[in-house]
Amino acid sequence: MRGSRFLAITCLLTSALGAAGSARAGGTLTGGFPRLDPGARATALGGNLVALADGCESIRANPAGLLGLARREAAFTYADLFGLGLVTQGSAQLGWPRARRDVQWQNGRIERVSLPPPAERALGLDVSTLRGDLTGETYLELQAGVAYAWRLTDRTRAGLAYRLLFAQSGFKGTGCDGHALDLGVQRPLGPLTLGLQAANFVSTTRWAGSPDGTRYTGLDEPLARRWSLGLAWQAPLRGIAATVQADWEGDGFHTRQRGAGLEWKPVRALAVRAGYRARRDVLGWRSEPSGGVGVTAGGFRVDYGWQPGGHDLGETHRWTAGVAL
Repeated sequence: MRGSRFLAITCLLTSALGAAGSARAGGTLTGGFPRLDPGARATALGGNLVALADGCESIRANPAGLLGLARREAAFTYADLFGLGLVTQGSAQLGWPRARRDVQWQNGRIERVSLPPPAERALGLDVSTLRGDLTGETYLELQAGVAYAWRLTDRTRAGLAYRLLFAQSGFKGTGCDGHALDLGVQRPLGPLTLGLQAANFVSTTRWAGSPDGTRYTGLDEPLARRWSLGLAWQAPLRGIAATVQADWEGDGFHTRQRGAGLEWKPVRALAVRAGYRARRDVLGWRSEPSGGVGVTAGGFRVDYGWQPGGHDLGETHRWTAGVAL
């Protein structure tokens, strides 16, 4: 059991290094910087957040969702991937909305008051790490990004996220640096919300190392583009939100993931979530249910997300703590 888990995680990390066995001169090293859930809510909903994104984690899920923030917010996420202590993920995000304002008569005088979301525009900052450690071989990924969201029209919201990418590995000295640009759009359609994202719309990574014995020096490769389309239905008075989503990768639009998520708030301070996704990774297709909860108290929130392992890997538990500033 442990041996098969070790082999599976080794395959995952070598793919993240872009050092798959088929790599060769003139080939590709773009296996790095895998798309991971940006927070516990995303995990609980099966990663189906492109149409429901409305908090700090929107920077990675869909930057247009930053306009859903009512106040400035900071969020911190930690996950032990596969539950073996070998691969960990951490991130910190900051969202800063600028609310729309209106002139109203209040308390016997004219005042400018802030209107509820969506905001007029918003700024987001993100720093995330991915670390793997196998028998002395380490892999470290660092991404630092900035996002900006604005209103295209009264109903359409757009966002851009720019990410700087760095990676270093003890695996034959492989490392890289680069950048990527993500685009996102959200548009309400009556009780529905349409969400679109083009991740890695523009990108480049500059790799150096010798993963297959051939020395690479300054090999420039773009990351594979990832396209996400989601549709969400929300019934605020009942505290229910449901969404479906599909993801494609590459210019050939190869299906990468499809799934659905459901969120129910029986009381304002509690959210119960469930999700499902069928996704393809380096180990093949897998079907994953998921679940989690969220608790809000004052300006604080704690979210928990769980997803099972696949192909003999362990479970992943992801925690996010957020605070309104």
